[in-house]
Amino acid sequence: MKFQEIMKAKRRYLKLTQEDIANALGVSTPAVNKWEKGISYPDITLLPALARLLETDLNTLLSYQEDLSENEIGVFLNDLSAMTDTSEFDDVYQKAMQKIREFPNCYLLLVSTAAVLDGMLVMSSVHETVRAEAEKNIEKLYERALASDQPQVVAQAQQMLISRYMNRHEYEKAKSMLNEIPDRLSIDKKQLQANLYAAQGQYAKAASMLEEKLLVTVQEMQSLLSTLMNLAFKENRKPDALYIAETSKTAAEIFHQWEYTSYIAHFEYYVKCQDVKHTLEILPHLLTSIRRPWNMKGNPLYQHLKTKDLDTGFQEAMQKNIIEALLHDEETAFLREQDAFFEIVNQYC
Repeated sequence: MKFQEIMKAKRRYLKLTQEDIANALGVSTPAVNKWEKGISYPDITLLPALARLLETDLNTLLSYQEDLSENEIGVFLNDLSAMTDTSEFDDVYQKAMQKIREFPNCYLLLVSTAAVLDGMLVMSSVHETVRAEAEKNIEKLYERALASDQPQVVAQAQQMLISRYMNRHEYEKAKSMLNEIPDRLSIDKKQLQANLYAAQGQYAKAASMLEEKLLVTVQEMQSLLSTLMNLAFKENRKPDALYIAETSKTAAEIFHQWEYTSYIAHFEYYVKCQDVKHTLEILPHLLTSIRRPWNMKGNPLYQHLKTKDLDTGFQEAMQKNIIEALLHDEETAFLREQDAFFEIVNQYC
């Protein structure tokens, strides 16, 4: 919160009027009004008296804070995501960078904001110059996050940087950073925590923690299956690649994943095979599934998880970007020779 917001909140909590503040400090009521609007600020000599009057300390009044809490960061990131429905990427980007300037040493904020901006940049249509500048600055955020004393923050930054190096074929840099990452400890803290909750009779907490762990594990498994399918293609093992795609679909259905997940592996398989018939058969299902909600409520696997519906703005942007890729990527050029392809795509434009 900013100074004026804190001042107003404290004053209202104490049921003081702006006139009360003015009389106590020997200033005019319009002056106090300007302080609360952020138009001007009180003289530095008045701050100790103002803090005492509002029953707070100077650090709180001046909103001095080196770090944000995880909850505060989560709220901020949700606000950023909500902006994508009504704002251009540059507006979201500028708001993010302003927050980082306010908390330059909050490394969790840096790495989390960088990851969100990364995702938004993929889903946004921006000029290449703007994209290049944003990507450069996002990478700098990951690099700054490496200075954190929180292992999970450093690990996330390392993971994102390694991915970027590999995409640019900077394999030596990727290898060097990979060597800095310690092998994962065999101790599973979340499993132990869930066991402790269960032993204490806190069954809902134990179940919630394990359900969240299951969801993350399934998503990691889908990522692994996608990579394995691509490797099977590179080794010219098409039957194995098809088997892996079918496994991915089955896993998505068994573990109640977003419907889109059950189509994407087969779609990618048929595209790699340049199989016009099967690609066009699955394409409408894929594009339709993107706009369908992922509702986990009531499913026994995720009974205790607090969930929210997918952001419709995100779904719309995702569908738009997939269509753009279909219309322009070299890999899908074989589809653009088919009238049926354009008939399908036009239904979703």
